[in-house]
Amino acid sequence: MKWWSEFKQRKKFLRDYAVLYQSNECRITLKKISSYRSRDSFERTPPEHVTKIEIEIKNHSKSTLFVEYNDFSIFNKTGGSVTFYPYVSDSLGTMIEPGTSITGNIYVVEDIQAISSIYYKS
Repeated sequence: MKWWSEFKQRKKFLRDYAVLYQSNECRITLKKISSYRSRDSFERTPPEHVTKIEIEIKNHSKSTLFVEYNDFSIFNKTGGSVTFYPYVSDSLGTMIEPGTSITGNIYVVEDIQAISSIYYKS
């Protein structure tokens, strides 16, 4: 049964690692990071790499929260700040009612392999 204990510890580590922010007001969890291939047809010089970051936000407070994509700071492996890609209509920017949760997307101009850290600016 030792393997079961190790499995439970690893599962807890992975679950906790995905939590980007936790407070009495809300919990923000990383759901998925993937490459985003579509580009806006109005762009003169579309970027080579765009990454989609899917997050879940649970509102634990008694008041409505407003969260949008630029409430986050995202950095690459060299420590540089990553530029947001604002041309996607489903970019995060919504009101979250008390006791509810939403899943939203953040799009950045960076290769998926180069993203190193994501922070919520509370």
